[in-house]
Amino acid sequence: MAMTKEQIEECARIICEARVQNHFVDNLPDALVPKTLPEGYAVQKRVLALQGVPTAGYLLGLTNEYMQKIFGVNGPYYSPILKTNIHASPARFARGALLTRGLECEVVFRMAADLPPRGAPYALDEVADAVATMHPGIEIVNAHFPNWLDLPMPLIAADNGTDGPLVVGTGISDWRRIDRVSLPVVLYVNGEIAAQGSGGNALGDPLKALSWLANELNAKGTGLKAGETINTGTCAKLIPANEGDEVRASFGALGEVRIRFEA
Repeated sequence: MAMTKEQIEECARIICEARVQNHFVDNLPDALVPKTLPEGYAVQKRVLALQGVPTAGYLLGLTNEYMQKIFGVNGPYYSPILKTNIHASPARFARGALLTRGLECEVVFRMAADLPPRGAPYALDEVADAVATMHPGIEIVNAHFPNWLDLPMPLIAADNGTDGPLVVGTGISDWRRIDRVSLPVVLYVNGEIAAQGSGGNALGDPLKALSWLANELNAKGTGLKAGETINTGTCAKLIPANEGDEVRASFGALGEVRIRFEA
């Protein structure tokens, strides 16, 4: 049975309270758990409205086959990025600031031009022409459910994609010279290699991931806007971090990102 408006509102209220007060949601009643992705997005929309924080772009999740297998899906999802979640590298996070600390190394784009909704899909070249800069980035998964790796996809969407801080490195405007598919990505935690991957792990090419988003939003009558920030999904395995950890992600010619979690 589909969720009622009242159930969507109550689920959103509970999740929003957890996000604002920085605590986990425990024992969410089954009737309040979204069962389909559209229901998850409906809860997400209300969560963001209740939270009242401006958004500044989109995050993509599950563009990596490795992550799709973990969650038992065969395609990505997207969620808005809160403006307050975007941080410049190097970044520091205080002890207790985050409930979880899942590290995802991601290629990030900033838009130079709008890609408004229209009748026809956007070609890859059209999406590329709308990009201003490409950046290295680390998204920190900050879930509000203690067992978030076992959650159904609709509930992840409801928690705004288990969003957390997105730490963004210096961007480059001549980004087309970068071999995005073979871009080496190495994550170091406390000086030791924790994960390795490549840009092509994000839907085969981070630009293709961005194009997927542009056309999903196009089909829904929304579109992308100039100035928005979009991270395109993890290029390596998700790695948990602990308080006290020093983190560095190297993206070859694209640069690096640094994070410190205070002990």
